[in-house]
Amino acid sequence: MLPRALNIFFSLVMLVMAVPVAVIVWAISLKVNKGPLLYKGERLGKDKQKFIMYKFRTLPVDAEKKIGSDLLNKKHNMVTPFTKFMRDTRIDELPQLYNILRGDMAFIGPRPERQAVYEAHCKKIRDYDFRFTVKPGMIGYSQLFTPHSTPKVIRASIDNKNIQQGQDFFSSAFMVGITIGAVILTVCRKLSQLMWAAYKVDVKKSFNEKRRLERIGLGKIEFHLLDPVSRKPFAAGRVVDINEECIKLTAYTKLPSKFEVFWMPVDVFRDGHVKRIKMLFTGYVQTKKSVGKDVQGGAVYVIRYRAANKLHQYLIDQYLLRKSLASDFSMDQTALKRAVVGMFNQVLGFDKT
Repeated sequence: MLPRALNIFFSLVMLVMAVPVAVIVWAISLKVNKGPLLYKGERLGKDKQKFIMYKFRTLPVDAEKKIGSDLLNKKHNMVTPFTKFMRDTRIDELPQLYNILRGDMAFIGPRPERQAVYEAHCKKIRDYDFRFTVKPGMIGYSQLFTPHSTPKVIRASIDNKNIQQGQDFFSSAFMVGITIGAVILTVCRKLSQLMWAAYKVDVKKSFNEKRRLERIGLGKIEFHLLDPVSRKPFAAGRVVDINEECIKLTAYTKLPSKFEVFWMPVDVFRDGHVKRIKMLFTGYVQTKKSVGKDVQGGAVYVIRYRAANKLHQYLIDQYLLRKSLASDFSMDQTALKRAVVGMFNQVLGFDKT
């Protein structure tokens, strides 16, 4: 009874705290969106029992009919700047506090799935149905730490491992705290970007670039080209920035017009050791600009790229574009979780050591 009582108490408290946010969302939606404020969608819950899940609506009213069993992506072109902001910051998930209050969902658990998506993409994944042994969660472990592009098989593996480990009160509190922190950081970052853009236009009267996609600076990350036959690296350069479509880089040597890129940019700390992540692309040179002899290689390239497969697209989104909600928490999540839970136990006297 205790977990249920805690879910009721905290969902009521957070629903009251969410009222000002709901009023702001409602006021903006009246101007920029057409249709009802809330989205009501049928989802699969524990033991595959169907229930109605609530969200702030971020898509057109008939979006589910148009999307069908597909997964939402940029080709559908259904997201406005305001609804994209809500989806990126997960503000649209707040009405699911009502689902927790009703008992359809829990705070922590695998995210609920649409019947059509389950039949088309998930049913054949090994052990995917293990997620239906517990209530779906408002906060999913895999949803929090991976981007939307993550293959279902990877997310299923992460969720199943989290279910097997179980959730005690302190672990759940840790996950909720991480989520709140990640949402606050994301909201602040997005709002600061909007305010800076408005300041440049209204105060400084400077030119405002109409960039459709946000660019992310990567510092001194190097890339390596592979020979298509021998698969050995034959050229290298330094990445300046990247977005969902293009990479800007300074080349140390002249680049061919078309190539494959074998990129080794990120050292990830996992389970006590560092692992180097390797990513494979195909791409072609879109623009080239000579910058003089002072820069090694003498040219800056903009490369339009595509990931070799879904796994590499996930790696790009996770480690380069930093699309996961908790991407700011870059340290080993297992070690961080153990440290926080251990601190709680020690402070409250449960762990005398």
